[in-house]
Amino acid sequence: MLRILFSQPEGERQHVHDSLVERLQQEHDVEYMMEGEGFLWELMNCNFSGGKRYDLILYDSGFLWGGAPKEKRVKLFAGFAAQNLQYAQTPVLVLADEEIQEAIRPIAEKAGFQQVDCPYRIERVVSKIEEMMKKK
Repeated sequence: MLRILFSQPEGERQHVHDSLVERLQQEHDVEYMMEGEGFLWELMNCNFSGGKRYDLILYDSGFLWGGAPKEKRVKLFAGFAAQNLQYAQTPVLVLADEEIQEAIRPIAEKAGFQQVDCPYRIERVVSKIEEMMKKK
């Protein structure tokens, strides 16, 4: 059983991952975060635990600043989000929304993250998670 930290955006995209979370909860312990400050706190705790607090972080690219213009979101992902995710010392799978998925792909790859583009098939995400955990 994996311990997964999952960021879920608020607003219009609030329920976009409900089916995925439900599927993952059948086999794994999923900590579902909808609040940015709490999510960042968990990332810091991951670092302090040497990357042992969670086995995986699932990060929705619309979680932080989802309502900002596209260019601003890409800049914020490259700087703030990617740096904080790396700080956690935990494997990261980015669920990239359609608006910025192409722009953030090279940033995610450079940071060592995996990326699945939205909309996705749940089995594709589950397969990617299994692949990532084999490499861990």
